[in-house]
Amino acid sequence: MWKARGIRGVLLGPCDKELCQPPFEWNDLAWVAIGHSLSLPLLHRVRRDFDADIERAIARLTQKGGHRPGFLSEPESHHLFHTSLLRSALTYYHTSGESCPEPYIELPFNDVSRFRAWIKSMRIDSLIVSRPMPLLQSAVGRKLPSVILSPNEQGVIPERCDGFIANYQAMGHTSINLMHHLLMNRHLGIPELPQTMLASSPWHQFRTAPGKFAQ
Repeated sequence: MWKARGIRGVLLGPCDKELCQPPFEWNDLAWVAIGHSLSLPLLHRVRRDFDADIERAIARLTQKGGHRPGFLSEPESHHLFHTSLLRSALTYYHTSGESCPEPYIELPFNDVSRFRAWIKSMRIDSLIVSRPMPLLQSAVGRKLPSVILSPNEQGVIPERCDGFIANYQAMGHTSINLMHHLLMNRHLGIPELPQTMLASSPWHQFRTAPGKFAQ
C-alpha cells in the first residue's frame, strides 16, 4: 500500500500502547522508530535517554537531602519506563549500600493505601515518578521532593516537583536525518544491526499552575 503511493520510508512515532510485530510489509521500505513503543521488530530507533535523565534526577534529589529515593510508575506506561526505572533503582541501592527490598513499584493513579504503605515500609524520602500522580503524591502527609520524568497531556504538575520535558523537536530532526541516510544508501527492511540514537531531555523547574513550567 505505502509503496504504491510512492512512499519509500516510514517514521513510526510513539504510541500509547506497546507494539509488537505489527503486520507491516517491512522489506521494501526504510524504517525509523521514535520512542519506546515498538518492541519488535528491532529497527533503527531514536528515543529519550531515560537512564541519563534518571541519573540526573537522583543527583538533584541527593542535593535536596534525599538518600532513599523511591521509583514510581503506573501500569499504563509500563512499556515506556519500567526497564529504565527498575535498572536505575537496583543500581542505586546496590552501589549506595542502603537496603531497600522494593525500591521500584507500579501503582494505579488511585491506589493511595498501597502507596502509603510502600512509602512507610521502604522509608522513602524522595520520589522519581514516571508521570504526574497528584492523588498519590498528595496522600503523603509530608511533601516528598519529587522529579517527574514526563508531564501528562494536560500538563498538570504536582506542587514542588521538578522534572524533564522531552526534546521531541531534536528527536524528530534526528529521525529525519537518519531516514535520509537510510534512503540514500538503500538500507531497506529490518536491519541486521539496528542503531539506537539517544536524546537527553532538558531540565525544568515546574510551577504549580497547570500547564506552565519555567526553565
